Amino acid sequence: MRMLNINAGRNPGLMKKCVALAQYSEVVRRIREALYGRHDQEQRRQAVIDVIDTCIENDILADVLREHRDEVTEMYYWEYNEEAHRWAIEKDAEERGEARGEARGEARGEARGEARGACLELIQQITKKVKKDKTLEQTAEDLEQDLEKIKPIWEAVKSEAPDYDEKKILKRLGHEESKTDKPWSLTP
Repeated sequence: MRMLNINAGRNPGLMKKCVALAQYSEVVRRIREALYGRHDQEQRRQAVIDVIDTCIENDILADVLREHRDEVTEMYYWEYNEEAHRWAIEKDAEERGEARGEARGEARGEARGEARGACLELIQQITKKVKKDKTLEQTAEDLEQDLEKIKPIWEAVKSEAPDYDEKKILKRLGHEESKTDKPWSLTP
């Protein structure tokens, strides 16, 4: 099986042979560009409508877009909701799993919960130091922590600047945890 990249700017020979495909590729490119960084559903919906209007005015897949305007708009609207829905399902499953672990009193679940709480506290402390432009060494010294122990957390905090989203930082650290299969530990 041979796969071809039909994104805008790719496979110019194919695009010259199939004008409709080239125009479709251009519509998709414009919609992606218009949606980039927009999270509000109404803004996303309006951005898609604006792209469709512009494409019709410029005779880019105009007949199809006139006929299927609502379907194209809804497709991008539902695609966004589907992503949010998947995230909510994953979050709910994660919370239920944590609740089950706590209810059963499983030592591993409790250890991870405690480690996560300690890690969150350390993230908050490190974030304060990073915001004050403290180096890794200064941060370790100020917090009286082993440099090698806090280095992954410090790096995760730095990578999330300037927002310092604790959930993203925890997720980043949790991903590393799953690779090593060891819960976070702040004690030597």
